[in-house]
Amino acid sequence: ILLSLAVQNSVKNLNLYILDFGNSGLIPCSGLPHTADYFTMDDGEKLGKFITLINQEVKDRKSKLAVSMSQNFEVYNQSADNKLKAIVIAVDNFDVVREIGYDLEDFFQKLSRDGASLGIYLALSATRSNGVKYAILNNFKVKIAGFNFEEGEVRGIVGRSEYTLPEIKG
Repeated sequence: ILLSLAVQNSVKNLNLYILDFGNSGLIPCSGLPHTADYFTMDDGEKLGKFITLINQEVKDRKSKLAVSMSQNFEVYNQSADNKLKAIVIAVDNFDVVREIGYDLEDFFQKLSRDGASLGIYLALSATRSNGVKYAILNNFKVKIAGFNFEEGEVRGIVGRSEYTLPEIKG
């Protein structure tokens, strides 16, 4: 997802924030010119500053959209002289968020609800179907599930579908 976005968008239109709580598999993406910052689980103070920064950005964008009477990020950028950048926050291994602290999970719940209309998008990965709180999962329009041993887990993530996943593990 991150590489596709970087190829299709210039740096002046897109910022990436990478929260790598897994096995540091997203380290190569930290070198992209679009990447504003890269976080790991050990960056507690840095994560706190990031939450403050994004919360301020949400407030600023809400006020700009209100002043221009725009419905959302895309409508605002069509008419504004100073266009807003899209922000993508990628979280690898979202399961760990509960371990880091309840504030972070609450932050992602609010951001998944309000962010897309403001041009702040989330991309999450989790290793278990219960790794993402249901209230957060419901705010995503696009959900992708890999192979799971229990067929019910896939239905719990993406809903009912006639398509069944092939049994390719890994």
